[in-house]
Amino acid sequence: GETWQPADAGRDRSYTWALAVDPGQPDRWWVSASTGPFAAHSRRNPEARIYAWENEWRDVTGPLDAMPYALAWSDGRLVAGLADGTILDVESAEPVAEVGPRLLALV
Repeated sequence: GETWQPADAGRDRSYTWALAVDPGQPDRWWVSASTGPFAAHSRRNPEARIYAWENEWRDVTGPLDAMPYALAWSDGRLVAGLADGTILDVESAEPVAEVGPRLLALV
């Protein structure tokens, strides 16, 4: 407690969900975030983004149409599993695969 410091600079969304750490640089990490649980988990606009931490937060995807529920490393790149079944390459913000609507049953 007493030495804990918030790490919110550069991130305008406070409801965070998924977390990933760079396997080669453990001080570099990513988090998915939304404005709150209702936005994140409803079927409406999730107001979601993915942020990278390197001494402060930086938005790396811009607004997303579906909540990123999972972040993971695959083939040397960071990917996000979105609520709509899309697998997103975080660096390019481009879809790399579509899992399909059954993913919705998990969330």
